[in-house]
Amino acid sequence: MGSSTKLWVVAAALTTALAAVLSAYEVPPEVLDLDVRRHGPDGVRIEFRPSVEDAAYAIYRRTDKIAVPDDLESAIRIAVVGGEEPVRLDHPPPGLPYHYAVVAVARLERGEEQLVPGRNRTVNAVRVPLDERRAVPPAPPRTEPLALRRVPLPELLVIPELETGIDIDARLLDLGPSRPLRDDLKPAYRTLTELAPETPAAREREPEPQILRPELTTNEVETKGREATLARIVNARFRRREWGLAERELRSLYTVFERPEPQARTLFYLGQALYFQDRFHEAFMSFLLAEPELYREVQPWLNAVVRATR
Repeated sequence: MGSSTKLWVVAAALTTALAAVLSAYEVPPEVLDLDVRRHGPDGVRIEFRPSVEDAAYAIYRRTDKIAVPDDLESAIRIAVVGGEEPVRLDHPPPGLPYHYAVVAVARLERGEEQLVPGRNRTVNAVRVPLDERRAVPPAPPRTEPLALRRVPLPELLVIPELETGIDIDARLLDLGPSRPLRDDLKPAYRTLTELAPETPAAREREPEPQILRPELTTNEVETKGREATLARIVNARFRRREWGLAERELRSLYTVFERPEPQARTLFYLGQALYFQDRFHEAFMSFLLAEPELYREVQPWLNAVVRATR
């Protein structure tokens, strides 16, 4: 092998080694600009500018400000989108203030998320107006009732990280004391409770714990992973009426869901756990956030909260 050939081989090896070092310190994608504004009568338009299109970005929503990374733990992740689709429409419950943030998933995985006002998080809240003149439409008739499982389940281990293999941040388990409803949320709460429909049948009886069909099919092949854990938590805790434990475990599990439908079911069960602890304002907010996906199921519980707070 000639000297020139040896030099070429050495240069190629050095280039490969340098590329490997640089890739290890590659700067993860980030959001360069964020624009959030009202869209139509009941929507919010979210548009961001990604540094890399071939990457995933998580969009978060919260009624409180999203100022530091820890705030993302109590925010709702409404979507994970690619950088090639930087526009997203959101339709949150009306009458409440919302703050948004968009963070690259790669940064979340590395624990390197940064929140910069106006760049990847909103400075001012966006509020979808609540039309006080428009009554809530009646719920469509249910074709068949949903009921609790008749046969008790065996003892189940419901610790989420053991059931799913997902590490739950210890901070999520430190719930702290409940807080009263904020003053800026009270007008929307009063209006929505006044508009909530109430049927004679609902006035005659108090609600019973309600388990939805997906959580009654834990033995079916399609129910796996996190959703199976949700079913086990609900079936075990609801049958024993262990509302405090149910609340704790549902709050821990809620943060690992990405799709809106299982998120809504988790909020629906969390609302019930709070309702049976007489924490009606918190229950109302939980049911309200679940309403877009579970309108028919949520309405009777909103009625129950209205009755309990009169």
